[in-house]
This record gives sequence, structure tokens and C-alpha cells, in this order.
Amino acid sequence: MNGFNLNRDLFYTACLDKGMEVRAIAAIEYPLIHIHATTLETADESYDQFDRYLITEVVRSGSGDISELASITGISEQVFRLRGKVMEERGYLRFSSERLLIHTEKAIEWMEAPLMDRAIRRTRSFLLDGQDHQPLKAYFYKDGKDFMITEDKKDANGKKIFNPSLIHNPPSAGLKERILSLDHDDRGNHNIPFALKDIVDYDFHLCTFPAAIVMGVGSDGQVIKELVNCNGFYAEREAMAPWGIKIAAEINNLTVQILQIQKAEEGEKTLSFRSSWGSNEPGESVIFCKPDLNHLSAIISRQYDITDLSKDLISYTETSIELTVTMALFLLPGLKKKAILEGLVRQRDYLLQPPYMGVWLIFYKVIAGDEDMQRLTDLYAVIKTALPIQQLLDHYLGDVKKLRMDLVLIGAFDYLETLDIDLFMYHRENKTELRYKNFTSNGTNRQ
Repeated sequence: MNGFNLNRDLFYTACLDKGMEVRAIAAIEYPLIHIHATTLETADESYDQFDRYLITEVVRSGSGDISELASITGISEQVFRLRGKVMEERGYLRFSSERLLIHTEKAIEWMEAPLMDRAIRRTRSFLLDGQDHQPLKAYFYKDGKDFMITEDKKDANGKKIFNPSLIHNPPSAGLKERILSLDHDDRGNHNIPFALKDIVDYDFHLCTFPAAIVMGVGSDGQVIKELVNCNGFYAEREAMAPWGIKIAAEINNLTVQILQIQKAEEGEKTLSFRSSWGSNEPGESVIFCKPDLNHLSAIISRQYDITDLSKDLISYTETSIELTVTMALFLLPGLKKKAILEGLVRQRDYLLQPPYMGVWLIFYKVIAGDEDMQRLTDLYAVIKTALPIQQLLDHYLGDVKKLRMDLVLIGAFDYLETLDIDLFMYHRENKTELRYKNFTSNGTNRQ
């Protein structure tokens, strides 16, 4: 994995429906301990038919001669001797001589209730919280197992995939007791076998689980920060809830900063958003630390290949960043117009970073700064719905000249071609003046 797999637009909309507008998503690696154990477990199983017969005959007769039993059943003495030794190991029978078996008290108890515990050695894996060493929920053994990261896992550039990593508390001799002491009725919720009696031996290795800290603003204007599992296509919160409580203070104080980092290998400086994790400065009501406007302008310019972004078009507060798009900005050469238009239609856009930087996503508002830009935004939104040309012309009140100009500006050349073909066919079939203003029956512009 190279980052979170979350569907960003679905998540943003889902949060809006719950009364929260997402502004930023930071990343951490939460510490886990993976235990590899040899366990001693019991399994309530009916003994197979042969064992049942052997115990029953010995109890009924008071003793059992394996030669006689072999003669009666036609089964070899070797099989009776082998099963007799197994029953002796389990405490049901014992050999009083090489050939004679006698029963124990446990065999009599078994006759009254023929389901008995059978001790079995198994190999198991257990997952513990890397901070307090409590057993983890069953989610991490199933849906969550594919997202865990070993300490040596890096991306293609040799960097950690997520940052920062929370520090593991050193594993202690009490790991075994943490597992065995879990309430029997709660074992199923933590993927611990109900029949677990003991952990004979174990080894462990350290790993982490990527988690997102979602920061946003509620409908009441209050800042909200929460720990969310963003590893899947859809977000998940329940498995993260216990961790969110444990590190609530650190989550609430987390803020986003713009830092200028120098790349040692190239000697270049690069701008990026970073989290304040590990800082002691309070930030409960803050999402964005006051950025250098030049730095913020440079990052947004890079997003759209803007050659000269006026700082007057960027505004920010401690909880939001906003870009205003004017027609003058939109007409700048080399601009990524489609990206700008997509943002204007959504009224938001986002900056995406590798999560090893500590901040994965920054959402910011994108608004039209004048009537002309709003008109182009509306047109782009309409043609995304595949509106028929006739209705598109009606939308422009038949002003073909303005429609053609706007289609060129937004790069909708397929629509433009369809418009020209439809107008030509209309003129050819009707042999009359078109009803659309600025266009005559001979296809020339009316001055």
C-alpha cells in the first residue's frame, strides 16, 4: 500500500451529512504488537467410536486384556495398544501390565458425560495495543489485517509510508497475562479462542496500523478532530474508538502547518503541509496555523500551474482556506482549466500529499469571483449532465455567439462540434432564418 484508499468525495459528502465539513486529514502510525504463540487449548469433542468402545469395555469388565479385545473385534493388538497408551496419557486408562488395561476415576466420569476436554497444542497469532498491551478487537484479524505495516516496510523511495509513528511501550513479561486474563465472554470479540487454557511459548514483532486524524468544522462552527480508519474504500470509526480515547489530548492539539523543507540530496527547498504532532502548543480550536501567504500561494499555484497568482485571491482563517477564481485568473496561459472548473463546480478542491509528510489531504474552498466566471462554471456543470444541445441553447436564450465563445473557453470542443452540426442541419432542413439571435439563415453572424 502507498497511502490511504479512501474515496475522498464520498467521505467528504458523508461527513457533511453528519454536520461536519472536512478541512484536513493528517496521518499517524499507531503501534501494535504481533504475538506468535504456541497455545494449550481444550476442545469439547466426542471421542471417536474406537476410543468410546475401549473405555466402555474396560469400565464394564473392570479390566481389559488387549489380546482378548483384539480377538473379539478382529482389530490388531497393535491398534489396541496404541489407543490404550493415548487414553493413558489423557488419564482415562492405565496399563497394569503389558497387556492389561484398567480404568481410572476419570473414565467413570466420562461414562456419565461422554464429552470430555482434550488438551491440544496449537499455533496462534494475537494482536495487542502497542501502548497499553491490551488485546485488539477481532476487526484487526479480519478486515484490518491487510493494512498493518511492519517496521521495515518503505515506499519505492525508501521512505516510511506514513508518519509520524507513535512509540511502542517496551513489551513486558505480562503480555501473556493480558491475553489469558481477558473475560471469557469477551474473548470472541478479540479473536481469542474460548478454549484457550495457556500460552506455552511466544515470540513477537513490532508493527503499526495507519490511522487518519480528520479535522473539520461542525455546523455550530466548532472545530472537530477525530481518529478515523481511512485504509478502505469507506471510512471506519468503531475499531479506532479506543485509540481515539487514549490519545485524545494529542489529537485535539494537532494542527496543520506549512513548512519549507530542504532536500539534502538536491539542495532544493520544497513547500509542504506538515502536522504539529509532538508539539506541546495547544491547538484545540485551530486547524491551520497561520501560514506564510507566499508559501500558501506557491502551493496552490503548483496545483493548477498558475504563473502569477495574486495573493488577493487567497484567504484563510484558522479553520479554512479559500481560493477565488476570476476570469482574469482563468485566462492565464498554461492554466489547468479543467482542474479549476472541477473545483468550482464542487465549490471545493483538495491538495494531496504522500502521508509520510504527516498530512495527507487539505480541503479548501473554490469560488467564482465574478459573473463571467460563474457563467462558465454553470456551463461546465450543465454539460457534465450531458444536456441536449437544444436545451443548452435555451439555457443561453438562443445567444449562439456567447455559447460558442464560452464552450471554447472551457475546452468543450465536442459540444462545440455538435452545436455547429445541429445548426447547419437545422438551416439545411428548414430553409428559413434560425430563431437564435446573432445567427442568420445563411449561417453568418448578425452584426
